Amino acid sequence: MRVLVCGGGTAGHVNPALAIADIVLQNEPDSVVEYVGTEKGIEGTLVRKKGMILHPIRVQGLRRSLSPANIRVLMMAYSARRECKRIIRDFAPDVVIGTGGYVCWPVISAASSLSIPTVLHESNAEPGFAVKTLRNRADLILVNFEATKKHLKGANVCVKRVGMPVNPAFADHSKTRQIGHISGLESQGQQVKKILSFGGSLGATTINQAALKLMKDYVKGNPKIRIEHATGAREYESVKKLFAEAGLDQLDNITLNEYIYDMPQKMKEADLVICRSGASTLAELGVAKKAAILIPSPHVTGDQQNKNAAELLSKNAAIVLKDADAVESIVDVVKQLLEEDETKLKELSNNIGQFAFADCDKRIYSEIKSLLEKQ
Repeated sequence: MRVLVCGGGTAGHVNPALAIADIVLQNEPDSVVEYVGTEKGIEGTLVRKKGMILHPIRVQGLRRSLSPANIRVLMMAYSARRECKRIIRDFAPDVVIGTGGYVCWPVISAASSLSIPTVLHESNAEPGFAVKTLRNRADLILVNFEATKKHLKGANVCVKRVGMPVNPAFADHSKTRQIGHISGLESQGQQVKKILSFGGSLGATTINQAALKLMKDYVKGNPKIRIEHATGAREYESVKKLFAEAGLDQLDNITLNEYIYDMPQKMKEADLVICRSGASTLAELGVAKKAAILIPSPHVTGDQQNKNAAELLSKNAAIVLKDADAVESIVDVVKQLLEEDETKLKELSNNIGQFAFADCDKRIYSEIKSLLEKQ
């Protein structure tokens, strides 16, 4: 199979595209998969790091407000579309797959005009601008949330819910903890509850502040509670300083890291996760079936994280705290879940599983093959 994938602007678009590329190669190792994206976007780094060929195009996102700059952006998009036609003719793909972001429009639009089968994958609850704009140009739209379908009414193509591709290690639901993470109390047979908190690779100020408050006001005086927190690269040194000043670095039940490299293992060990509500993170939580307190970022384009979190909240699948309220309320919410309302904790764990498919890889591959067989 010859596959051209695209998606850019943020890792939230690029990583699903790379995951789908992996799915194709796992099922058909002889496939040729290449990428269309920008040199300046994060895809320029991630695609080449993966060893894939990147076909660079020049394109930018539209500004959300009325601006004369948008005229130049539109001219650039149509110029990129002509370049994409050349790339597609030269590469001769069997299918072109897009995962959102402004890079998608010229690629999918060009492929459609050349009668090449096209697939879109939307990871968020509400489709982004690119997917909404392209919904009648694609031959198939794959979605992560069931609720996404209502936002694509009027699309003249098939919309299928397949979930979000994640590392299969998240599907291991055993509670066995790594030897290096077993506390003294656990070794004595006493029950210990573990909290995992993080705000992404760069970090999130609100989550860092909430985690510090939780450590100082709750975990510090409660050896039966363990917490492991990742600050992200941006605030690691400043949080580490506050961490030490509070004497938290002397406690065995509190761990501070810049980044969590073995996330499937750490999530498996946790009883409760505190994090943002990006689509990839929610898919990982769903596959892992982990109770979570979500603190959506208010700074994401289209307010996507709040919309994602609202879907889980509506099905009693997560606790959701507003970014502005999280630091003040975090201790009370965590204490209630871990000490007073374990039934709620179990309900959250069970319900969040509805928002992910452990066999997402098989579903995506099956839908792509089915589309190509119909051509």
